[in-house]
Amino acid sequence: MTDNKLLIYKDLKLSIVFSVDSFFYMLVDDQGTIVKDGYFDKVLDGVEAVKDFSDLVHKSILCYKGTPFTHIPVDDFDPKHLKDYLATISFLNDAWSLHYENVIDLPLFTCYAIEKRTLSNIKTIPGNHEIKHISTCFIKHFVADSSKKIMCFVDKNSIHILVCIDNKLKLYNQYKAKLLKDIIYFILLAYQELGLNRETETLWLAGSLSKDSKLFDSIYQYIRHVDFIDISDKLKHKNQKPSHYYLDAYVSSLCAL
Repeated sequence: MTDNKLLIYKDLKLSIVFSVDSFFYMLVDDQGTIVKDGYFDKVLDGVEAVKDFSDLVHKSILCYKGTPFTHIPVDDFDPKHLKDYLATISFLNDAWSLHYENVIDLPLFTCYAIEKRTLSNIKTIPGNHEIKHISTCFIKHFVADSSKKIMCFVDKNSIHILVCIDNKLKLYNQYKAKLLKDIIYFILLAYQELGLNRETETLWLAGSLSKDSKLFDSIYQYIRHVDFIDISDKLKHKNQKPSHYYLDAYVSSLCAL
């Protein structure tokens, strides 16, 4: 390791968001500027890409963006029943590693499971990294923002829908949804279940879509007010991607201790 290399990375924050079939990393300086980022369809390719600098950064966090997961109120939570909480939504065998964490400033625990094979690959990344679930970071960020009630983050093969009303979490679900009709169905379902008015309540979007996409136009046919979450004042980059593309990596970086 050269002194010059250490100086390059020592003040940077590394945020990694991964699932069983995707890996995204973002290096950010203390001014909120993205120094480097990369997306990979294979976790192992992403792991290899960050090994050269992952143990040199100032802070780092790894966020799992996958299922199964659930959220349990603090008063009802007992770590001895972790597998039971998750068993209500998914069958789990010995191939899964069980995890839980408190959502900071909220009386809520996130319980989730990661495939051991994926986790073992992630743990080969050098450095002392904190691991969290992406829902923990999304919730922490949006519960504090009373200006936004419903958010949809569009991913490669899934969507995350979060609803917060009066600074309280009302809904967080991740749905497998690749087809346009499925995405719209789950968005409308959230509006219906929470009694939100599609004529007045803005749907806030983020992730891998743009204003000129067919998905945006289709959503707009059902929801009168649709807008993108703009974090350009907090996160700066030099490429052509809009800031909402980085929302998951951004909120995960805020969770880094």
